[in-house]
Amino acid sequence: MRILNWNTEFVSPRARSDKFELIRATISGCSADVICLTEAYPEAMPDGGYLIRSRESGRVRAEAGGARKVLLWSRNEWSDVDLIGSPALPEGRFASAHTLVNGLRWRFTGICIPYFGYRINRKFWGD
Repeated sequence: MRILNWNTEFVSPRARSDKFELIRATISGCSADVICLTEAYPEAMPDGGYLIRSRESGRVRAEAGGARKVLLWSRNEWSDVDLIGSPALPEGRFASAHTLVNGLRWRFTGICIPYFGYRINRKFWGD
């Protein structure tokens, strides 16, 4: 099983540099079975496959352009999709589902952990 996990730091497909195309080529070149990207645009994923997007967190301008805090991609269909995890989690930072890899059913969970400076009426790391 090949799994790719990467925080792309919201590099946009509309960026003036070639950084996004380099990221997309690297992701596609890994031939992963399952990919979890955080702070990413769906256009970074390989062609084909199946994509799950976390809900909007409401905290990032990039989300207006389609980016999400968590993206999960699989060569095979997803089932039992969960975009909440727990009501205690901050919104838009969680995605989990089942998919088949090599004929076996696996659950994958993507979480975007809040950074140190993330505070909205909470203690540091309170989320």
